[in-house]
Parts: sequence; structure tokens; C-alpha cells
Amino acid sequence: MAPLAGRRVLVVGASRGIGAAVAHRMAADGAAVTLVGRDGMALENVLANLAEGDHRCVVADLSLPDGRSDLFAALSPNLNHLANPHHVVVLALRVRRPWAKLDSMLGEDLVRAFAENTEYIPPLISALLPAQRACGFGRWIALSSVMAEIGGAGQAAYVAQKCALEAMMRTLAIEEGRHGITANVVAPGFIRTEGTELAYQESVFQALSQSNVLGRAGTPEEVAHVVAMLAHPEGGYITGATIPVSAGVQLGWSIDQVVKQAVRSVKGVDGDAV
Repeated sequence: MAPLAGRRVLVVGASRGIGAAVAHRMAADGAAVTLVGRDGMALENVLANLAEGDHRCVVADLSLPDGRSDLFAALSPNLNHLANPHHVVVLALRVRRPWAKLDSMLGEDLVRAFAENTEYIPPLISALLPAQRACGFGRWIALSSVMAEIGGAGQAAYVAQKCALEAMMRTLAIEEGRHGITANVVAPGFIRTEGTELAYQESVFQALSQSNVLGRAGTPEEVAHVVAMLAHPEGGYITGATIPVSAGVQLGWSIDQVVKQAVRSVKGVDGDAV
């Protein structure tokens, strides 16, 4: 039997990339999936290609107050646990702006980044928790980034809101664990998506792809696999965790390789002996 048969999953940010891959995996595992995203056409495309099930779309830009209102209006008929609760919630929304170093960032830019990426989460938790408590089952899974651990020049706003997201999930894990509700974070590294392929020149893309232990970019499906593990009914003893799906980029392996390559090119010696 499919592990998520009879469960409903809400995927925020499901129109493309990792969010779309998560939606496909949840549907393949038997869940009924509610897709949420800003791009209605992209959502419909994802919906059309899901495994058969009682799936639906909600077009809403959760970075805006009106979008948040649209989401709750769409969900309100289904919040009662006797109707159709959302057992699993995956938070994959990402608004990455502004891209600026701290010495040139305005305080209001940081405030806006927090609002766009996190303001919708507390009311969503408040809306969905009663049904999860009633049935004694809930899975909250947030998509962060390995950058939240290692930082990055020009990414202060992005890193700060991802750290806040991780802190919220740890707190939710503490508050709701006794109700059978878990909360975890999946932190991807450099993943090959339409967005990353468009964002970088090919040479830069290849360099970023190789800057980890495995020497390649990850796939959205690999991230979705870890999300599926946490959503699984037998994943209930994992909570408050942040799981990197990053090929070990945070281990500093790439720096070691740069040093070895420099030794090879300058001295003509075996870099592996360094």
C-alpha cells in the first residue's frame, strides 16, 4: 500500500523546481496533494502530470497580504478534521530578493524579506494544527538551504529568513510533539532546477555544481526523497532536525580541492599528497 494513502499534503511553492518535485513524490506515494503557488499556469501543468488522486490547486502569492487571504479562503471549507485535514505540510516558498551585501542593505529590505517568506507561516500553523491534533498525526517540513549554515556574500536577507524558518520549525517540534506532530527542515545545497540554470552562466553553474564532495549538482527528486522520508508514517521519531541534502558542500571539501589543484599547476606534484 502507498505510504501516504488516505493522507492530504499541502505543498506551498509547488509550481516548479523542488516544490514541484515534492508534489510529484507525494502524489506517487498515494497522497492527495493541494498545490499552492503564484503561477497558475505552472501549477496546472504540475497538477496535470501528478499520479492519479484527489489533487487541487490554489493560486496565491503568499508574499503578499492578498495572497495570504486567498489561501485561507480556499482552505477554510476543508479545515475541519472530519472533512479532509492536511496531514503533511511542505513549505517550499522562496522569495530570494534583495540580493545585497550588508553594508548596502536597508533595514526595510530585511523586514520585507522576512514578511514575504515567513509571515504566512504562523497563521497557517494556527489554521491547520487543530485537525492534526485531533487525528494525532502531523508532519511539517520546511525547505531551507545549506546557505543558512555556511552563509554567503550578498545573501544576508536570504540566509536570515532561512535561519528564522529553521528556528520556527524547531519551536513547533517542541510545542506539538506530544500531539504526534513533527516539524523538520530539509536544507538543499546546489540543485539543478530551471531557476538555477537560468541564474548562472554555464561556467559558473559547473563550478558551483562541482563545489562539493560528490562533484555534481543535486536534483529536485533527491530533495523530494528526503521530504518523503520525513512525511512517511514511520518517520515519526525524527523531529526538530535539519537534514542537509547538499553533497557535503558545508564540509569545506571544495577548498581542499582548490589547494590541491594549485599545487599541481604550480609545482607539478601529486596534489593528493598534500
